[in-house]
Amino acid sequence: MPDLCTYNYAIIRVVPRVEREEFVNVGAIVSCPARGFLEVAIALDEQRLTTLDATLDLASLRAHLAAFSVICAGGKQAGPIGRLSQRERFYWLSAPRSTIIQISPVHTGLCQDPAAALQHLLHTRVRPSRAESPEARMERVLQEGNVEKDDHTVRLLAISGSLRAVSSNTALLRAAAVLAPKGVEVHVCTDLGDLPHFNPDLEGAEPPVVKDFSARVGAADGIIFSTPEYAHGVPGVLKNALDWLVGGFDFINKPVAIFNASPRSTYALASLTEIITIMSGRIVPEASITVGLREKASDEAGIVAHEELAGMIRAALAAFARAIAQYKAEIAT
Repeated sequence: MPDLCTYNYAIIRVVPRVEREEFVNVGAIVSCPARGFLEVAIALDEQRLTTLDATLDLASLRAHLAAFSVICAGGKQAGPIGRLSQRERFYWLSAPRSTIIQISPVHTGLCQDPAAALQHLLHTRVRPSRAESPEARMERVLQEGNVEKDDHTVRLLAISGSLRAVSSNTALLRAAAVLAPKGVEVHVCTDLGDLPHFNPDLEGAEPPVVKDFSARVGAADGIIFSTPEYAHGVPGVLKNALDWLVGGFDFINKPVAIFNASPRSTYALASLTEIITIMSGRIVPEASITVGLREKASDEAGIVAHEELAGMIRAALAAFARAIAQYKAEIAT
């Protein structure tokens, strides 16, 4: 068995609009001086990048990313940088940048084969959706004991943007869990406030609570959001949770329904719609509803007992389940 060797690595990110700090992982660099290894692997998700910025110059981006391979190889083709040592070239490539191409902090690991380590990083940090299909992810979550397996059940994760003990938004989602039709389960997320402040430098070393939250989002068939409006926008706790999902694949193409608890919360609704859209979520209009809880009911029991409200929620959940089934049929073909 080959001896273990120390290697350093960094993740290459593209930040299409620097002022918004949204990024997509596009590659990895691995340096293992003991094996004389310095290579980069790139996997560019052009569709996702142009979703974040439709004006992004992809040709220029590809050219700049190609330069990473040239510099890794060294020699005359890399210009003056090519004359640096392997270690110096790695730290030049992994130095902080302020352009749309940015680099994660450098991490250290042990491996037997640095080339295999590079491919592992590519499949787990850059394109995990290819390494783990949604079906495989669900199977893993099932094996970890988070949910029980039932191939015919639509499982929805309901996320409230309020931390208040008595929240009309949370009450609306809890009522949805009670009113869910046969074949639909609604699980209300109760630990949004436990998530730490979003920090992109923790990518790859996320706290367990963040990993658990992301896994639940990834395993759910769809997400229901309900949020109050603060200062013409969504509350910080909800934006923080969504920020933790931006750099991963758990939310991409995820069916989403929005349950708006107040007709007057138009700014929060517009803001949340924009955020979900830019994150590549799939909002289902026919499953999204606006209700006036203040005028009709204020708690879970009152909502469930209110004939009109209960009917709207049941109809929305049924429409959401149909849309999810249709989406699954589309991707299956």
